[in-house]
Amino acid sequence: MDFQRSSLLFRFSSFIVFFLLLTFEPSQASNASHSLSREAFPEGFVFGTAASAYQVEGMALKGGRGPSIWDAFVSIPNTIAGNATADVTVDEYHHYKVILSLTFCSYSLFVFSVNCNYKNKIETDLVQVEFENSIKP
Repeated sequence: MDFQRSSLLFRFSSFIVFFLLLTFEPSQASNASHSLSREAFPEGFVFGTAASAYQVEGMALKGGRGPSIWDAFVSIPNTIAGNATADVTVDEYHHYKVILSLTFCSYSLFVFSVNCNYKNKIETDLVQVEFENSIKP
């Protein structure tokens, strides 16, 4: 099995485990007298998620992007486990629309960082998809 397939299988398996954890009843795990739920947080509390510029911007040389300092760093052999780069391990560049449409996660905020050195079409698209899914950028 090549690395890309094993990476895809790992991401899919992680997604399934995450989904199962969402459906798991806390009372099944223990006899604790309390459980954590949205009601345990004050009204107006915002649940969200975040991603780094390296994840959001995607692969170097695609969509108007050029290599970043991080791209140069990870290209040095043995600096990252398995010599992984965003070209293989992070694919939000191609899947951000699906990721942001996962409304069952019930988050209402998605924070991302961008490299200010250049304008990249994906950031504009990302904000548009956030609005379409009622997520605050």
